[in-house]
Parts: sequence; structure tokens; C-alpha cells
Amino acid sequence: MSAHAHGDFFRTARRLVLGTATLSSLGGAFFLMRSWGLLPAAMMGPAPGRLAMEPTGALALLLLGLALWLRAPAEASRHRHLLGNCGATLAALLGLSTLAWYILGVDLGLERLLHAGRIAPNSAICFVLLGLALLLLGRRVRTGLPWTDLLVLPTFLIALVAFNGHLHGALSLADPPQFPNAVGMSLPAVLGVLLLGTGILAARPEQGLATRLTRRTLGGIFTRLVLPSVLVGPLMIGIFLELLHLLGVISARVETALFSTAATTGGFLLILFSAGALDRLDAERRQATAALEASSASLRGLLDSAPDPVVTVDRQGLLRFVSVRTQELLGHPRETLVGQPVAHILPEHAHYAHLLEPGAPPPSSPLVLDGLRRDGTRVTLEVTFSPFESPEGWVLVCMLRDITARRELEQLKEEYVSLVSHDLRNPLHTISLRVELLLRQLRARELEKEAAAAEIIQQGVRSMGGMIAELLEGARLESGRVQLQREPLELGRFLLEVLERSLPPAERERFRLESPSILPPVLADAPRVERVVVNLLTNALKYSPAGSPVELHLARQDDQAVVSVRDQGPGLRPAEVERLFQKYYRTRDGEAKTEGLGLGLYISRLIIEAHGGRIWVESTPGQGATFSFSLPLALPQEGVLGKVSDTSYKKVSDTSYTPG
Repeated sequence: MSAHAHGDFFRTARRLVLGTATLSSLGGAFFLMRSWGLLPAAMMGPAPGRLAMEPTGALALLLLGLALWLRAPAEASRHRHLLGNCGATLAALLGLSTLAWYILGVDLGLERLLHAGRIAPNSAICFVLLGLALLLLGRRVRTGLPWTDLLVLPTFLIALVAFNGHLHGALSLADPPQFPNAVGMSLPAVLGVLLLGTGILAARPEQGLATRLTRRTLGGIFTRLVLPSVLVGPLMIGIFLELLHLLGVISARVETALFSTAATTGGFLLILFSAGALDRLDAERRQATAALEASSASLRGLLDSAPDPVVTVDRQGLLRFVSVRTQELLGHPRETLVGQPVAHILPEHAHYAHLLEPGAPPPSSPLVLDGLRRDGTRVTLEVTFSPFESPEGWVLVCMLRDITARRELEQLKEEYVSLVSHDLRNPLHTISLRVELLLRQLRARELEKEAAAAEIIQQGVRSMGGMIAELLEGARLESGRVQLQREPLELGRFLLEVLERSLPPAERERFRLESPSILPPVLADAPRVERVVVNLLTNALKYSPAGSPVELHLARQDDQAVVSVRDQGPGLRPAEVERLFQKYYRTRDGEAKTEGLGLGLYISRLIIEAHGGRIWVESTPGQGATFSFSLPLALPQEGVLGKVSDTSYKKVSDTSYTPG
């Protein structure tokens, strides 16, 4: 059943509860005042035995109706529940008082107090059971069944027996009542008990018998089809035959025979109707199953035709589909993989286990994982995870791409960059030493003009050294073999230390740091995170007008710590924002103002993504820019007790990032 249908059912159940509670309360109040003579003479009317009601029973109906009205809402206040429990308890005590006289011969005197006669024993039993059902509303026995079902169903049986007895004259009214042949349960009491029982069952529609009316199963559909006929059919037949008997058309014996014949015929017709309904449901089920199988076959065909290997994983982490390309790549027969844990081919379970939970957001970029071949060897895979609602339910679609050749090229590139960097550093180191010596000698001889020229040479050597370091760091990060030395880091104190340590005093005054008083630490490689922070701070100083403030914010968003740097610079165009974190990219203003390779923000992105965070920028041309990055908080359940050293990570090669 759809969510809309469920909502309609619950609204109908609430209206049913309010209606039955109101009718029971008003009926109880009416018969109570009628029996005490509190109504005007014109409203008293005739009071034959079947329509009369003792004040005790009327008061019990009134109390139970009020208790149902008070106890029905599950979110009702504590005081409302307390008042409802009081009403249910008093009604149950009225019934127990009557049963004490019938069973034990003990007269508690409640009837004399109410100036009333004694109610019938079956009425007393019903009031006790209904009072207990209201007191235990929403609770379950150990077997999982709600108490309301166990307590209300016997009252239905007792009330139906009494109703049919009134209808067919099988039970008579006697004073005093003689159980079981003369039970003395008046018709208003019967109707009140049936109303209250229906309202109590509907008060918690998500439990017990009421849930069978909303299930999408065959049993639920069958119940909705058959229940109205079973409940209403015999009653209508009985009423019709009783009218014929009262009119003298048929005798009592003929009435009984006709009722038996009608009940048998009705049961036979009901079986035929149910069989036809079930046949239609079965045909619809077969059509739905065929459509589902066709849809599944179409989906499998699409996945099989994909150029890259594809597997699907269910919530339990089991493989549900394996494409032909996967079999070719890993060597496992696809028939043997279906039903096996996904860790059978992707053993690094810790990297993607959280993605198996429905609703988990997929990673912004593919993960690099080792795939396990049939012969035990490993292959480097780039895995893209996508959640998908298939006809069989929720699955995680995993697209695999063999990047072994690309990894080998990246390794060669890293070795080449390392070799070039080593060959460049040696002469630069020699030049730096010679320039330092020359600078000392020139200053000793007070040759200021020549010393200034030597300082320019020394600054150029340092700039070249920084470029070489950036090239080498970028190559290492791209290769995915960098070892992060993670340790608990309090970002508020860390940012203050970076401002003190890395910025000149004159520029330091321009920064305004805002941070919460209490923030859990992050697990981070402090030197590398410091490199990211310094890069963002120096960029903010370069592009902001001289003397303008730069805002530095630290905040918490869910389980992430977010650091933001906002400047008062010229801002960025949308096209620049999309490419800002790519390798070697420089904005127009950046090309005009500074020298370098354009690797600063690219390396910052690699460092933050290596920590499991993300980095982005928000900017409007002419209104400055806000650079932000996030790092996962080391929450208490993670067991952060000390330094976590030598933690490796894997990273996908150069991909652009679009801030979201």
C-alpha cells in the first residue's frame, strides 16, 4: 500500500476512534440521566427491558468513552494519559464489583451508592476487559501481540452472543439475571461494548489486527475483501428473518432453518467470490512478476553492454549481478560470484563499507581499490559507486576500471620528477651557498648596491626551490603513496599558532579569527594541513586591498570541521571557480600578480582529499572570495587516544572539482 493510502487509513482510524469515543460517552451520559430521572419527561420515552440500562452500566460506558478519548493519541500529554487511566480503572472497578457479588457473594455497595440495580455478569466482564485494554493500550505481550487484541476480542464475542440473543429471542432478560441462559445484557450495553471495542482496536492502527487491513500482502488484501461480508452478512440476514417472524410470515422454527440455510449459502458464495478475487490477484501478481523479470533482464543487458566491468551489491554486501567484463577482468566465473560477499573481489572493505547503507551519499570522486583476481594476484581499480533503486530493491552499482597502466605511468612520472628535482636541487644548493657567502662579503665591505643584487639572486634561488618542492609534492600526492602522519589536532589553537608562526606581525593584525569555544579535534597531518592554511592565507593577502581585513572562520557542520578564509579581493568569475583547483591553472589576476607554477591550490586539494575532506570556493565578481575546506572530526566513538602514524591513502589522478 502506498504512503498516501497509509496516511488515509490512519486519518480514518483517528476519526473512527473519536467517533466511537464520543458516541459511547454521550450514550452513557444519556442513559445515566434517564435512569436517574434527570431528563425532561418528554425525553424520557418508553423504557422497555431491552432498551433500558442500569446506572452502573451507563456510568461504565461514560467512563470508558472518556478514557478512550483521552488515551487515544500516542503523543498526548502525561496528564491526559493519567486522567484516561483513571477513567478506565474506575470502569473496570465497577465491573469487578458486580463480579465479586456473582462469584464470591460479596456486596461492595456500589449499586446502593449509585441508586442502581446490579448489571449482568457478561456486561461486567466486558467492562473489566475494556478497562484493562485501555490501561495497556500500546503495550505488547512477550509473543509480540498487543494486549488490546487479547482483551477486546473476547468482549466482541460476548457482545455478539448477546446481540444475536436479542435478535432471535434465544436469551431472555431476568431479574435477577441467571447466567448463561438469561444474561440480561441490554441492547444499549451491547452496542456500547461493540463501539468501544472497535475504537480501542483503531487507537493503535500500526499494531495487531488493524495492521492486517493495510498490508500489501495477499492476506491483507483477502482480509479487506472478506471481512465486511463476514461481519455484516449474518447480522443483516438475522435482522431480516426476525422482522419476518415478528410480522407472522414465518415461525420460529422456520426462521432458524432459513438462517442456517442462508448462512451456508452465504458462506458458499463468499468462498466463490474470494476464489475469484484471489484468481484476479494471482493474475495481477503474475503480470507484475513478468514485468519485473523483463525489467531486470533489460537492466542486466544494459550493465552487460557497459564498456567497463560492473557489479551490483545489496544491503548485506552480497554480489547480485556480475557483468561479462568483470569475469574477463578478474577471471572469476560470474556464476560463482553471485551471492558471494563483495569483499571476495574488493578486499579493502573498510574503504567502502559505509556506502552499503541505503541513503549514504556516494563519494564525490572514484575510489582507488585493489581488485582480487582468481589466481590471487591484485589489480589496481578505479571504482565508481552509485546507489540505485532496482526492481529487486536497493543496490549499489560499482563500475570498475583497470588503471594499472595509468598507475605505472604515474610512477614513471614521479620517478622522472624526483630525478629532475634531485638534479636541479644540487646546483641550486651550490648557488645558494655561494650567494650567501658573497652576500656576507659584500655587506662586510659595505657594498650595499652589490649586496641588494645578491639578495635578488638569493630570492630567485628560493623561488626555484619552492617550485621544485611543489612539483615533487604534487607528484607524490598523485601517486597515492604518501604516508600521512595523523594525530589529534585542535584546530582553534592550531590556526592561532599558524598565524603567529607563518605571517609577519604587520600582516597578522589584518586577520580576524572566529571559532567555537568547544570543538572536537581532527585527525590530521599537521605540517600538510598547515601548508593548506598558509596557502589560503597568503592568497587572501595577495588579492585583498592593502590594509583590508581578512576573516578566518572555524565552525562545525555535522561531523565535519570547516575552516573558511574570506578576503576583500576582486572575486572570481564562474568559469574560474570551476577550474581553480586544477593543476597549473592560474586566474588572470594570478598571472599578473605572482610567479609560480599554479600548483598551490591543486596541492591543497590533494592534501584535503587525502584526509577525507573537501575544499571549495564561493565567490561573486567584485565581492571577494571565500575559500573553505572541511576535515572529519575525531568523535569520541572513534577512539582517538593518541597519534595515528603512517596512515596511507589512495587518490584518483587529476580530476576537476566543482564546489557544491
